[in-house]
Amino acid sequence: MGIYGGNDMRKGFIRKEFLTSLMVLSFFFLLTIFPNINICFPPLIFGNAEINFTKINVDGREESLRIMNVTHSPLYPQPNERVRIISKIEGEESKIKRVLLRYRERINFHWYGIHRYWGIYEWSWEPLTWNVYTNWMEKEMKLIENGTYEAELLELPYYSTVWYQICVIDFANNIIVSDVREYNVVRGDKTIIYDIVGDLITWLLYVSVALLLVRGLSKEESSKSSNSSLKGVKNV
Repeated sequence: MGIYGGNDMRKGFIRKEFLTSLMVLSFFFLLTIFPNINICFPPLIFGNAEINFTKINVDGREESLRIMNVTHSPLYPQPNERVRIISKIEGEESKIKRVLLRYRERINFHWYGIHRYWGIYEWSWEPLTWNVYTNWMEKEMKLIENGTYEAELLELPYYSTVWYQICVIDFANNIIVSDVREYNVVRGDKTIIYDIVGDLITWLLYVSVALLLVRGLSKEESSKSSNSSLKGVKNV
């Protein structure tokens, strides 16, 4: 009878290993669906902050020049939308020679083309896409009103990223620059981000429940195996 107790222990161990392997495979399947999810999310930018402050020498005197309120619109551009970069330059406009937009793009190409309304499971095709990084490029920003300058960037494919900063040059060729900001091209409006997060949380809950079940079954199998072993020893 002791032999049967040993067989029960082996069966419990095999069953436990099988369930654990199943959980591991589920976890890797989750990673396949959501690869690099942390870099795909567009940065959440709230409000407008002063980006840079410096003093430049103009006609023998120091004068303050500020790059203020650097924004882009729309905040979450889609593949069919152009993006307007807007910045407020505080200071005497007659002393400003040029305002430039410097930008760099990471352009993402899909072997299956651009499908704006596909579901989130298109992420599983990540290995079959590729990225092209451009050099830093410059574009003249136009004065639209009261120290507000604007430039427009063209449409980009879904999952592309743009980094940009503002450069202000005065007539003495002094230069100030803003911090680098970025935006990402998304499938739809900003709610798609929350949908992805919601699905990720759902998968994590599934995995957590499954792990709890595995733990419970393992304890039950261990308890049964121990009881069987004790019975086998007593019978012997």
